[in-house]
Amino acid sequence: MKAMREEFTSFDTDAGPAATGFAVHPRGYGAFPRVLSHYVKELGVLSLEGAIHRMSSVAANEIMAYDRGTLAPGLAADIVLFDFNTIQDRATFASPAIISEGVKWVIVNGKVVIENSKYTGAKPGKVIRGPGYKP
Repeated sequence: MKAMREEFTSFDTDAGPAATGFAVHPRGYGAFPRVLSHYVKELGVLSLEGAIHRMSSVAANEIMAYDRGTLAPGLAADIVLFDFNTIQDRATFASPAIISEGVKWVIVNGKVVIENSKYTGAKPGKVIRGPGYKP
């Protein structure tokens, strides 16, 4: 848990999209809610602000996605609105695709994807390729 407190530590997930046909891992549905509910709320390892910073701008900067992770004019509008009192991961290895609680709205590239905790059907995301990508 000491490493979690370091300023350079970021939180992300390497779980691929559920539609790939590969086995789904619970972190694909609950990695970020778990950090907020378990490590911030229950254990107090991180402040809410510190966890959000590590999930957003620190993580984006590590993969050189400099147009992400910060709210500012001209940058991609990726926003998650959640209820801190109810945020909770629910996915398990037995049931890895259970949606987390407390996520109210998700906006990706300025388009609403989750509205009042319900999927809208929108798919405005895009693949982000790093400098090492070779087509």
